[in-house]
Amino acid sequence: MTYQARFKVWWQDLSQREQRILLLGALSLALFLPYATMWQPLQSRLHHVHERLERQQADILWMQQTAQEIKALRGSNPTHQSATAASGQSLLGLIDSTARTGALAGTVRRIQPEGQNTVRAWLENVPFDDLLHWLALLQQQHGVRITGVVIDRQNEAGLVSARIALERAG
Repeated sequence: MTYQARFKVWWQDLSQREQRILLLGALSLALFLPYATMWQPLQSRLHHVHERLERQQADILWMQQTAQEIKALRGSNPTHQSATAASGQSLLGLIDSTARTGALAGTVRRIQPEGQNTVRAWLENVPFDDLLHWLALLQQQHGVRITGVVIDRQNEAGLVSARIALERAG
């Protein structure tokens, strides 16, 4: 007996109530399956894409506002040099005085001049955030460019050792 014939016999052996229940179940499954396998995942993905787009638009807005602030700050000090640079303090003196004070005190191992406009600095076990703040201060307030950086992670979380090449901009 073929599969179709066996199915027909099996179907006819069922009561009308059982046949209706099976038909309703098959219809429900036929409606639910495309929703569960296609529509719902598509809607979920679309929701995630919209959230990501909103985050990226917020990031762009923040970047544009920050760029305007930077332009305004550059406009107020076009040379990007501080009074110490203008007053003739050497780059070596500037790096030494700013690195040996504040959060970096005690982390400076060596500062070595390389010519008139370049200095190399070695710092050990310095908090990474403090290092970044110091480098930003040098760039923004003193017109110093970072020409090379090697940063090594230390065993203690948040601490690094760094070898930095700095150069007077301009």
